[in-house]
Amino acid sequence: MTKRNQTNWVIELSPEIGDNKSRVSSKSNIQNILQAVMQRNMLVALHFGHNDDFILTSILAIDPELGKIVVDSGEAEKLGQVVLHSNKVTFVTSKDESKIQFICTAIRKIQFEGRNAFSIDLPESLLRIKKRQYYQITNASPT
Repeated sequence: MTKRNQTNWVIELSPEIGDNKSRVSSKSNIQNILQAVMQRNMLVALHFGHNDDFILTSILAIDPELGKIVVDSGEAEKLGQVVLHSNKVTFVTSKDESKIQFICTAIRKIQFEGRNAFSIDLPESLLRIKKRQYYQITNASPT
């Protein structure tokens, strides 16, 4: 499934949120977050290209020893080729009312349990923005 020119789910940090509060860098925490997304069969949007294109997919497997994640590549072969040739793919999902996002620059096509899939490296860090941070509004003082 792909959509074009729809609401962009990609998170952009505002100065009020700050990178330190939202960035998860612990390998075990990253694995736990992504494992929960996989176990709950949550949808993941893979944003790619320059036209705000994305496909909806899910995490099929996580191999912490090899440092790899396997995601479904979907049925659209043409879109799969565009994803494979993208310089940057942004993965966006949610877990427990938090937005989860990470960027991948190396994506490979593989066979997983008899079907086409993508293999990516486990991210070194990811963003986890809780609902209260995401919708945080700062009060402007009157001038």
